[in-house]
Amino acid sequence: MRINFDEGFQFGWGAFETIAIKNGTALFLDEHLVRLKLALDFLGITNFPIKHDIQSYIMSNNLREHALKIIVSKDNIVFSHRNIPYKPYDVNIGFDLSYGALIHDANSPFARHKTLSRGEYQYEFLAAKQKGAQDHILLNNRGEICETTTANIFFVTDNMIMTPPDSSGLLKGIIRDLILHDSAFEQFSTSEQIITPGDIIQYNECFITNSLMGVRPVRAIGETRFNLGCQSLTARVARIYEAATIQASGQSRDFSRDKIVLKQ
Repeated sequence: MRINFDEGFQFGWGAFETIAIKNGTALFLDEHLVRLKLALDFLGITNFPIKHDIQSYIMSNNLREHALKIIVSKDNIVFSHRNIPYKPYDVNIGFDLSYGALIHDANSPFARHKTLSRGEYQYEFLAAKQKGAQDHILLNNRGEICETTTANIFFVTDNMIMTPPDSSGLLKGIIRDLILHDSAFEQFSTSEQIITPGDIIQYNECFITNSLMGVRPVRAIGETRFNLGCQSLTARVARIYEAATIQASGQSRDFSRDKIVLKQ
């Protein structure tokens, strides 16, 4: 692999996407490429991967259940892959989160794009591990919850799913957009709402999402505990997401037992 030492690798002036490969298929590839294009347009980079090259990389490396990473800068398009770092979903095992120390700028356009400038996120992720948590929640300069360093975050109360709005300064995740806008999840009431650390005691459940983990329950944020289990709303959301990924990967399944309608 030959990499040119351009602005992307000197200054983080580039963008990337991390995509789950399931059954040899890149899940929600078009959605990932749209988001990548928006980030590259923001950076003024015209370089862009060809979908055929992505599919060729998947096939030539015999990727089945993997994480595919696409990095794009002015002079480089780099494909790499690794094993998906998350264990299989368990309704009774949740993430433990805590709050990060760095203040997230809600007005920064970089918060809304997946650029290579990720030092803040990596710093907080490693700090969380040192504290015994699995991730840190980022707070913005107004004291609002934005996201974790690796995922979007959702809170549940009275059968209502709420997540911080774009105005809080966050990356709009692929799974976040599915939950908010796709017909597969229309049985749930969802909304974007400003949420602060003082608000979380009113919620019964919490979950996080990204393209590799899918939907995962949160057990605790600091001393605040949340409900887990197979009867939770989080578990229902996770089952619907699993069904959507199975359909997207071309596997067969009887969706009727989940009582859902998937977008065709």
